[in-house]
Amino acid sequence: MNDKIFRVICVLLAGFLWTSALDLECVYQGCYCDYDSINCGDMDLTAMPEITGDSTAFMPQVSLDRNQISRISAGSLIANISGLSVAENPVKTIDEAAFNESLNTLQSLVFSGAAFAQIPDAVLQLRNLISLSVSNTNITTWNDSGMAKLGSGIQILILDTVGLTTWPTWLQVYSRLLQLTISGSSISSIPDNAFDLSATSLRELSLNNNNLVTVPKALANLTELIKLSLAQNRIANITWLPQLSKLTSLSLNDNRISDSVQLSTALRSYGSTLNEFNIHDNLLTSIPDTPLLTQLTTLDFTHNHISDPNSGSVSSAVIVLKLDYNRLRTIPRVLKTINSKYIGVALSYNSIFTIQGIDFPNSTTNVDLGGNFIQELSDTSFPVNSSIMYLYLYNNPLTKVSPLAFRNLPQLRDLNLRNTRLTRLPLAIASLTGLWSIDVTGSTYLVCTCEEKSLEAVIRAVYDIFGDCGPTSLYTFYNEFSPMCSSDK
Repeated sequence: MNDKIFRVICVLLAGFLWTSALDLECVYQGCYCDYDSINCGDMDLTAMPEITGDSTAFMPQVSLDRNQISRISAGSLIANISGLSVAENPVKTIDEAAFNESLNTLQSLVFSGAAFAQIPDAVLQLRNLISLSVSNTNITTWNDSGMAKLGSGIQILILDTVGLTTWPTWLQVYSRLLQLTISGSSISSIPDNAFDLSATSLRELSLNNNNLVTVPKALANLTELIKLSLAQNRIANITWLPQLSKLTSLSLNDNRISDSVQLSTALRSYGSTLNEFNIHDNLLTSIPDTPLLTQLTTLDFTHNHISDPNSGSVSSAVIVLKLDYNRLRTIPRVLKTINSKYIGVALSYNSIFTIQGIDFPNSTTNVDLGGNFIQELSDTSFPVNSSIMYLYLYNNPLTKVSPLAFRNLPQLRDLNLRNTRLTRLPLAIASLTGLWSIDVTGSTYLVCTCEEKSLEAVIRAVYDIFGDCGPTSLYTFYNEFSPMCSSDK
């Protein structure tokens, strides 16, 4: 055997035996170990696992997630761990000396669903903690001095649903923060100087699901923020959004924002950077002007109160426009201003009664008009040489479709006519020679007769056929009964 090949085989075999040994001889009984982690998650543990040997891992991350551990006692952790996650455990007690063997190495701690009412002293003694996450834990007492001391090194702090009612005073001294989450609390205001020491370090800030009624003024001085989430509050005033930062992600969904002019103005600062923006579930009555947001490809205004069809403008980068669950009565003018090669528009559950070909750019590929009040499709409902591939008209009181209604849709692949009031299958379907899927499910008034035999070739070529016409399925009618009709019908 070639010496080079032999050496390679030996190396591979040694590696296999080494990793197998780690697996079989894990320092914690029944857990899985590798070179940098120890996994004891999902083992139905009610106590810390037994230490059965020496750790071969170098400063490992230890996971005890999703067990029933209530106490972390002194001596139950191996020495020199770098991370510990005890997520979804009812931890009530952590002995003061529990982390003594890792005081200088433990950098990351995760708790969720814990039963302790204050941050344990063992945590506050850690010397090099960088990341602390506590969630779904009702903290009733905060050791202000201990938390302040801990903050000298903290870069990531996540406090989600921990019972906070006011902004923590100790948080003001956290000068090295890169990521901060304070969510799921009843905080209604934040001191103006809350971020004075972290104004140039903070990169990600999440204040979701609190009781804020305005964007806190403390945010105005943040200069390096790239991700900001203020979702699920009661915010109406966004004056103090951080105009000095170059946000790439901004979430304002589930608030009470109604002023589209103020919103348009605030967003201008992020024109060249913002690529993710959430504003759904607010109180906007008109579409804001966002032509400067050149990195944003999706605009989602779902669940607002938009009724003005002549409002708004967007950049040429937009390819998806979502306006579901609003109060529009006609197709909004802004759609015609989009110049993208591919355009998807969602307008389901508005109050739209009619559609015209001039409403859509030729490059529109996806159209969702479900849940409106459209009763008729005419010869001019769609633009000439349209690019529409997916057309959804479900849950409309549609009763009439012109025989030429679909002649301008040569690329249509998916036609959804669920829950309409059609009584006959539209002869216009004969134009759809490239159709892949048709759905008439729930159209209870629909019947098929020999008069629709002309659709036989098109329907039989469709890959997916859903729904019934009368007592039989559409598929059965065109594969078994339609061939028996005379060709002159």
